[in-house]
Amino acid sequence: MTATSETGRETTARSAARADASAAAPVDFRGVGRTFGSGPDARIVLRDIDLEVAAGEIVAILGPSGCGKSTLLRIAGGLDAPSAGAGFEPTTSGL
Repeated sequence: MTATSETGRETTARSAARADASAAAPVDFRGVGRTFGSGPDARIVLRDIDLEVAAGEIVAILGPSGCGKSTLLRIAGGLDAPSAGAGFEPTTSGL
């Protein structure tokens, strides 16, 4: 598979992925949690998540439907905020 860059040069998917990885930011979660709602109707989606991913590292997040995979990725991308957790601050350098 090939991709065409903005300058019109063709590059392989692998070299394109390497270029994207150089702009990647690290992820560091410590005790991250996310709850939707409050009181008796509160739904805990994530609880005490510890995760460290180096810049450019590739990981897979697996689990059944509704277990919080997308919520975790939204928090990592800065699209959602955690309800709990220490030391988490979205990194936007390189973007």
